[in-house]
Amino acid sequence: MKNKKFISCLLILGLFFATNVFAIDNHQRINSVDSDIYEGIRDLYLSQSLALPSAAAPYSDAELIMMLDLLDPNKFSTVDKDIYNYVLESLELSQKNTNDYGKIDWGVDFNLEGYVHSNTEDFQRRENFQYDFQDAEPLINIGVEAWDTTNFYGLGNFSIGNNYSLKNAFGSTNLTTNVVALPPNDIQDLDMNMPYRAFIAFGNDTNSLSIGRDRVKWGNGVASNLLIGDNLPYLDQLKYTNFSNQFKYTFLTAFFPHPNNYINDGSTSDGDPTTGLGQGDEVQGTYALIAHRGEGRLFNNKVGIALSETIMYSSLDNVLDLRYLSPTALFHDYYIRANANSMAAFEIDYTPFKNFNIYAQMVVDEFALPGEPVPGSSSSGAHPNAFGYLAGVRYNYDVLNEFKGSTSLEFAFTDPYLYLRGDGTTDDDQLAGNYGINYVVAFREFSPAIDGGNTWYHSEFLGYKYGGDAIVVNLNSTVKKYGKWNVEANLFYMLHGTFDKFTTWKEIDSSDDESTYTTPTTDHSKNDNHNNDSTNREASSLISNRDSVSRTLVLGASASYDISENLNIFAQLDYINIKNYQNVSGENTSDVQLVLSFSYSI
Repeated sequence: MKNKKFISCLLILGLFFATNVFAIDNHQRINSVDSDIYEGIRDLYLSQSLALPSAAAPYSDAELIMMLDLLDPNKFSTVDKDIYNYVLESLELSQKNTNDYGKIDWGVDFNLEGYVHSNTEDFQRRENFQYDFQDAEPLINIGVEAWDTTNFYGLGNFSIGNNYSLKNAFGSTNLTTNVVALPPNDIQDLDMNMPYRAFIAFGNDTNSLSIGRDRVKWGNGVASNLLIGDNLPYLDQLKYTNFSNQFKYTFLTAFFPHPNNYINDGSTSDGDPTTGLGQGDEVQGTYALIAHRGEGRLFNNKVGIALSETIMYSSLDNVLDLRYLSPTALFHDYYIRANANSMAAFEIDYTPFKNFNIYAQMVVDEFALPGEPVPGSSSSGAHPNAFGYLAGVRYNYDVLNEFKGSTSLEFAFTDPYLYLRGDGTTDDDQLAGNYGINYVVAFREFSPAIDGGNTWYHSEFLGYKYGGDAIVVNLNSTVKKYGKWNVEANLFYMLHGTFDKFTTWKEIDSSDDESTYTTPTTDHSKNDNHNNDSTNREASSLISNRDSVSRTLVLGASASYDISENLNIFAQLDYINIKNYQNVSGENTSDVQLVLSFSYSI
């Protein structure tokens, strides 16, 4: 009896000791969409002739660890072994060992950035710079992370920097910095719209649930992706994922300002950004992305496929019907056109041999079902087709048996009316001033520097960064030493027709000139109804004067180097040439843009 009591006491003490002294790994950290850890795993998959890992970012540490299970370290080249060690070390550093009381950690990044360019007339505002707001770093960023023993993780990034809309437009001078209040920046440009990345997450080794603010990217595209790109600074979202080596399911909801707050009666100013209902107004309406996605691996893990479906749900009465949050439903089959606009996507990638991958995406926004009017052949009432296609190849290679090189060639084609639609209550043409249930969404920004303090609404395509009516070719080549340095070169060429994110939706009649609805369009006269003003900075003349296809060429190069564990330097140089600028024949322009960045972390 005494021995049993003694053994029982030892077991109790051992359990107490294990839970309070020995560390417990927490794998619930969520990595950013541009994580080097994921890129390293992607390169390792190609080196072993595997289809690419899941293309639905961001990822938890648990999911990244699971991805490593398919790899055989005994088959790695010298370069691959270095990448594998980098990934393992990065995951080990990000996994916090906790006891019963959890753990809180923090860090501070000091970033000094300078932006130099030559054309201060045509290239103002951040969206006209290759190094955009998503790339730019605030002057100071304070990151706070929290873990419990096993299942919870929280992150908050709090920054001191300049906001998106500066009192003096970004690029209005040849030299600009990210230093607060340093001219041309104004103290009123201080960004009070942060945090841009903040959430809590809960999960285990096969599940992750997060709620908060983060960027999202679905797809393997290099220039952008068709269904959900990472064009916005953040999505206010709730996301659930279940993952294994062979299948992954993702359910996502993201909420945006309803267009009625800044288009229609809510609008007090034209252009982009536009002012709308502000902090003193009662905001109206629910506008939500509801999306689900299934990914699988076939044929000995050499083929990856993904099926995704989304709806953009709209309600002026602030109502969200919970029936439409079903993760198993076919959203299209709700038949609620006056409340929602559905879209579906198919993705596939194939690695036929070592280091070579072929990938493709297709999205369907609108098409004629049997018995419905067909564009170009029906007398009236046909809805314009709206498809998007993207395809590319990627080839990896070892350089000097020391570094990893990667080259990709990508092509994209989008129909003019992709992402656009009317409000769904009628099949009549959408009029200027009327919002549509579009995949064009906005993020709000309070900026006291403009008009005595206003809430601005910045519009972006939720999917492909360049929207509809575009033909894009992108060639990218990168050489990288993971954890040390990176050199990248990029060639981008785009033909873009006259449609943009403010073009209103129209029916197609048999009498319509085909050039008004096939990519790239050369005539915007059918769409003189346009949710933007003729003085819009994206169109120097009347909308009806858009008569040509714009042709954009961008040649760019960038380099990043970690001088030490805490100090990084970065440089990017881009040459941009645009013929038929703003789709006006004979209007040509160009710019040279240089970015220099120094970052120190503690």
